[in-house]
Amino acid sequence: MEISIRNNAPYSNSIRNNNIRNNSNNIANIVQEAREKTPISEVGVCKTCASRTYQDGSNDIGVSFKSPTRIDPSSAPSLVASHEQEHVANNQRAAEKSGGEVIFQNVTLKTNICPECKRVYVSGGVTKAAVASSSSKGNNVDAYA
Repeated sequence: MEISIRNNAPYSNSIRNNNIRNNSNNIANIVQEAREKTPISEVGVCKTCASRTYQDGSNDIGVSFKSPTRIDPSSAPSLVASHEQEHVANNQRAAEKSGGEVIFQNVTLKTNICPECKRVYVSGGVTKAAVASSSSKGNNVDAYA
């Protein structure tokens, strides 16, 4: 999913003024600036999006993205979600191995806005889990980012 919020025409506080609508010089300047900018349909993928890399910051061994990895921006949502699912599976395996039980798991995908093209992109994810082990009365909460 891709959401574009790029605005080709510059915005200024003076646009709020009703008198600006009648000023043909200012309107002509705004139109000229918009023509000089590349429309979003012609941009494709900006340099910032094309060079973005993802890396796992957790101590969870055996998951993807342990080294910086470039992901196509259109594939990032599904690949980051898949990566977070690896953490979920590892938490379940660890709980079963220790005789414990997973109380809850929560996966959150984080988004950000590209400073260059103003597109919303998935910037990462966090998996949180609460595991109750049979040897302890309390809950151990593990958070993987």
